[in-house]
Amino acid sequence: MAVWRALRKSGAALVVSGVWTAPDLPAFTEHLPKVHELARARGGELMLFRILDDGEWSSRSLREAFASALRTTLAELEQDCERLDAEIADATVAQRFTFIALDALELSLSRMQRRHRTLVALDVLGLLETQHATGRVHESEARLAELRARVQAVNDVAP
Repeated sequence: MAVWRALRKSGAALVVSGVWTAPDLPAFTEHLPKVHELARARGGELMLFRILDDGEWSSRSLREAFASALRTTLAELEQDCERLDAEIADATVAQRFTFIALDALELSLSRMQRRHRTLVALDVLGLLETQHATGRVHESEARLAELRARVQAVNDVAP
């Protein structure tokens, strides 16, 4: 499981059980020594293969597997934005204008922003979904900024 998590964190995409794909770029390959170490520590083995981009079905299939995995992760990020927006709306409706409630929401936003930065860095394909997710994160940031201003106003704190 640790190897699987490390591969996911590196941005690699699962093709079939035990076979992962990622572009041959430093943003991806810098994680390989750790993945190799984790695999060896658990009695496994890491084998690397370079695929020539000759326009044939194999490189297209691997590229699509990578793009599909990235699209899925971007969709999950957008769902996280929707959940955060719902929590912000709930706090507003319930008039929970406390710094404790605000802090919890800001922590959620911070995790989403960090995840977003990672996904943007991994998107070497320039997917349209990445641009859409970026807009969605900015919308959540704006909603939380509005709530922050209300919390500060209610609690007589200068912004």
